[in-house]
Order: sequence, then C-alpha cells, then structure tokens
Amino acid sequence: MPENVVKHPAAARGYKRLSMVSWILLGVTLAISFTSFLGFGIWLLPWPVAVALIIMGVFVRARGGTAQGISLIVAAILIVPLSFCAQFVSLAVYGFSDMKEEQRQEIHMLENLRAIDRAKGQWVAQTNAKKAAPVTMANLTSYLDGKEVKPVVGERYDPRPVGQAPTAKLPEGKHLWSYPIAGATYTALGLEQSLASRTSNISNLVAGEFLHPSGRWFPDFWTSTPSLTVVPASSPTATTSPKPTVSPNSPARETPSATPDDDDD
Repeated sequence: MPENVVKHPAAARGYKRLSMVSWILLGVTLAISFTSFLGFGIWLLPWPVAVALIIMGVFVRARGGTAQGISLIVAAILIVPLSFCAQFVSLAVYGFSDMKEEQRQEIHMLENLRAIDRAKGQWVAQTNAKKAAPVTMANLTSYLDGKEVKPVVGERYDPRPVGQAPTAKLPEGKHLWSYPIAGATYTALGLEQSLASRTSNISNLVAGEFLHPSGRWFPDFWTSTPSLTVVPASSPTATTSPKPTVSPNSPARETPSATPDDDDD
C-alpha cells in the first residue's frame, strides 16, 4: 500500500502532461485548418491527428484521468469535421480576398486595353491604314498621351491588325479569376463581360480557391482596394489632334472604329 501511495502523484503528473500536449495538438490543428499553409495537405492532416488523440485519450484514461481521457476521445472524433468546416471557411475568406485582388488586376488590364484601343483608333484615322494592316505597340507610342502601358501581372499586349480587338496574353503560369486557364488571352469586351457577370457567392469563392489556391498564409484584403487610375478611361478628348473625327469615335470600347474615314481607296 505505501508503494501505491507514492506512485499516484507521478501518474497524475504524467497524464496531465500528456493531456496538455494533446489539447495543444488539437488547437494547432484547428488553427492550421483556417490557413492555406499546407495547401491540399490540410485535408489529410486531421486524420492522423485524430488517431493520435484517441491513443493519447486511452493512455490518459488508463493513468487515472478518466474525464480528461474521455474528453480527448470525443475531441478526436470531432476534429475531422471541425477541421473540414474550418477549411471551408478558410477557402471562402481566401477566395474573397483573391477575387478582389484579381478583379483589381483585371480592371487595370481593361484600362490598358482601352488605352491601346483609343490610340489605335487615332493612329488608323491619321495614317488611313487599311483593314488588316499590321499594328505594333511602337506605332501607338505617340498616341498614348505620354503614358506607358505597364503590365499588371506580366501579360503581353498585342494591338492586333486593323479591324481586330487588342489583346492581353497572360504568362503561361498565370491565371486570373475570370479565366482559370493559365496563359489565357484577354480582350476588353471579354473582361467587361466577366466583370459585369461576376458573383461572390460562397460556392464560387470556395470552388475558385480550391482549384487555384493562393498559397498565401493570410488573406490580402489590405491591397485589394480597386483602382482605376492606370489609364484614365474618360479622356477621349485629351489629345487635341487637328483631325476632329478621332475623339468622338473613341468611346473606350472593345471594338475600335478601325477606319472611320477610310471609305474606299
């Protein structure tokens, strides 16, 4: 009997320490579930953690911590659905953040395409270029009001021949929310339609973030404020060209007035 009395404090300290470690493991697992730290691996994380908690719960209960052992076993059963729910919440939050950020990038690209479209219309009117005549960005430099069309995400702009809409092609490894395919080609009309029809419902946010995870540890809300100042869309009369027919026919739209003064040769 005296030996049993001596062993009880050590056993109590042992199961309390094991119980504390188990609850810390549980809390860390739930915390990681709210982030994108492990990517798709987060969907597998709760299973080994649940098995470990069950084993620890059995040990704690065997060492005299009956209530704590049972609590750990119940927590082990709940950790899997709780972790999945946390991950869905995380996907929605990160998806909303990414959608806003990529919407800002798409707006910048749209303004760049509109600026190229306006410059192209002015160049066509001044040079009397024929339909399907090749156009380069160098041709349009003097028609951009001194502004430089800067890529937003590394895209490459192509003014396209006369009569065709300018395009912006993304790098092969880059995609945006409207076009989940990497390396997609944008037009101003396509961007306008996608921005107008975009919805921020939960299923759209979760699906978008699940298919294309951001890889960030934290949502990026603070840099996702929309900005339309890259290329002002409301400056059709900024260039007082001697040809008055240029500015009325440049309403910042996808399809330029390719040859407004070009009837027949």
